Amino acid sequence: MSAPAASPGERIRKESVPFLRVHHLSKTFGGQRALDGASLRLEAGEVHALLGQNGCGKSTLIKILAGVYTPDPGFRIDIEGTELDGSLRAIGHAHFRFVHQDLGLIGSMSAAENLEINARRPRLWLSQRALQSRASNVLREHGVELDVTRPVQELSRAQQSLIAIVRAIADLPPGRGMLVLDEPTASLPPAEVSHLLDALRALRAKGLAILYVTHRMEEVFDISQRITILRDGRTVMESRTDETDDAGVTAAILGAQEHARLVGKPAQVSRPDDSAAAVPSNGPPALSVGGLRGGRVNDVGFDLARGEILGLTGLVGSGYDEALACVFGMTSRQAGRVEVYGEALKGDHCRNAVQAGVGYVPSDRDRLATIPDWTLAENLTLARIPTRRLALDRRFERRSTLEWLRRLEVVPLDPKRKIVELSGGNRQRVVLGRWLRRGCRVLLLDEPTIGVDVAGKDRIYTLLRDAADRGVGIVVASSDHTELLEICDRIVVFREGKIATTLDPGAGVTHEQLFRECSGLPADGDQAGDSNPGRG
Repeated sequence: MSAPAASPGERIRKESVPFLRVHHLSKTFGGQRALDGASLRLEAGEVHALLGQNGCGKSTLIKILAGVYTPDPGFRIDIEGTELDGSLRAIGHAHFRFVHQDLGLIGSMSAAENLEINARRPRLWLSQRALQSRASNVLREHGVELDVTRPVQELSRAQQSLIAIVRAIADLPPGRGMLVLDEPTASLPPAEVSHLLDALRALRAKGLAILYVTHRMEEVFDISQRITILRDGRTVMESRTDETDDAGVTAAILGAQEHARLVGKPAQVSRPDDSAAAVPSNGPPALSVGGLRGGRVNDVGFDLARGEILGLTGLVGSGYDEALACVFGMTSRQAGRVEVYGEALKGDHCRNAVQAGVGYVPSDRDRLATIPDWTLAENLTLARIPTRRLALDRRFERRSTLEWLRRLEVVPLDPKRKIVELSGGNRQRVVLGRWLRRGCRVLLLDEPTIGVDVAGKDRIYTLLRDAADRGVGIVVASSDHTELLEICDRIVVFREGKIATTLDPGAGVTHEQLFRECSGLPADGDQAGDSNPGRG
């Protein structure tokens, strides 16, 4: 895929001072560099794609621009040629605006009322009629037409995104400012993506600078004029979009040497005729899912063999990251069946899954999987509380906790220590150990090593392999492709809420192929000379 040629005016690089110039931006967390001398140049009136794998530093850079983090000394940020205050207290006056994946809208409130939330203007009492009139005018100024009296939960996802965008930029001077969009189309159905991109083209034409964070390669070549790629906290590529193609971008994201090393023989790819990813039968599967619907998950099915580690992956918003919560019952299932060892789960409450021998480790362990003020013993034994004669057996609780803390290699080896005081890797092992201690037959893990260091990851992988060797069926939903290729027997790729592809790592799957499958790109060599007309 390559971008179409730009117009003569677009091809002439602006000699004027850019809207934003970032120099030597670094950020260290606990001895680890999240950003390492990164740079960025953003012109007024352009859509600039910021790309890179998870953990490359994109989120850290955005949080620095938003004033959430203070960078390490030695950086410089210029706004229209003027250096920004070193403390970043001037962010609000620099006309930076941000729209995150969580749009921050209140579903039960009308579009007009949502537009007034965090409005940067004097608070005056307005009648509903005046409020709605002002909202309609503001939206119309930005080319958006919708019924401002309707609750936003009744609007399409694209309309909700446009409300959040207009709210963010409504107070900006005409033709000035920067809008940062973090995966703006992640939750949009395909039919609504073009609507949003058209609105962004109109904003760009008015002079707004747009920093566009995405993993979707087709959108990069459709909407952006320039590209910056981060890898390991460093800026490794800055290019005009029409001067590169998806092969060059993929190589920069993965790294030239890594890309050359990882490009190997093509893997055997199974594209199922229906929604189910088949697995060779060895008696009743540990887990069987069919026709699953809920959230972004749309008619998904797969079988998990006993002792198998099955990976789920895809782009943000593809549904892979919601499937396991839906299976377990943490989120409601609209339709579908879930069977454990041939027995159907009755209802979609997580209690039923636990009773059937299913354990679930969510990605947000601190909010959903641990009780911060409780001890290691209390958190570890939560799924099966040690009792004697219907009363808590403290002696057995301590003995059992010590045994499992040693097995899990948790540091410190102190059952009375509060779990909030442990590192991310140690907390994750405690949560995983909770379900292993219960003797679960099926484990569902969402992003099991997020925020975990290398040594911690290795220990978690060992625990998972040991559990699989004992016959436990394990499903790992992860955005870390290296992790999936290392530990999984099969990898299921989601696109637009459905299973698109099933890959066999043992058949020679490469990082590049997995990246392309998630992005929906054709296999290397299948798209020579292709272009994507209509880029704005």
